[in-house]
Amino acid sequence: MIDHEIHKTLVMSTAHISEKALNNLDGWPVIMSNDHTLRIYVQANQDGLPEEVSKLLDYADNLDCDYLLLDSDGPFYPDLKVYDW
Repeated sequence: MIDHEIHKTLVMSTAHISEKALNNLDGWPVIMSNDHTLRIYVQANQDGLPEEVSKLLDYADNLDCDYLLLDSDGPFYPDLKVYDW
């Protein structure tokens, strides 16, 4: 049997972070980004990240996820803040 490497990812709407934070990615532990999605490694150093992003990474970590995927078409979660932009 082959051992597969599988990583758990939490997907959520980009509306769970502010437009200002999304437009200032310098220094973020971003693995991949494009016009609609942003993948962040959950266990990365959070120094210098906006507090709202650190909270989302902690949220994903509490669900035992390796990555957080912010997607413009991703789901909204009622227990998280939603930014109107």
